[in-house]
Amino acid sequence: MSSYLPGVSFDMFLVLLYLLIFLIVLVILDIIYVSYSFSKKKFRFTWPLVLLAQIVPLFVTVFFLPMTETLLSVVRCESTKDGNQVMISFPEVKCW
Repeated sequence: MSSYLPGVSFDMFLVLLYLLIFLIVLVILDIIYVSYSFSKKKFRFTWPLVLLAQIVPLFVTVFFLPMTETLLSVVRCESTKDGNQVMISFPEVKCW
């Protein structure tokens, strides 16, 4: 089981995984918007810049290991005695 998500069901794990991917995509889109605004030297809104200044340091420091483990746990598999591949965190789920 994951050390960051102990006792969570597989359904909740999938919800958290997709939420994490969504947050990462939002941050990437925010980076693109801020980069574009800087290149044009014109900010229509300043909240994306403030959000980026607050969120990115958290993503690359505090949340880096939990995010990495959660994203990689999908591909962490082990072989069973009958030759099937199952997820290490959720032995009842077959790996792709």
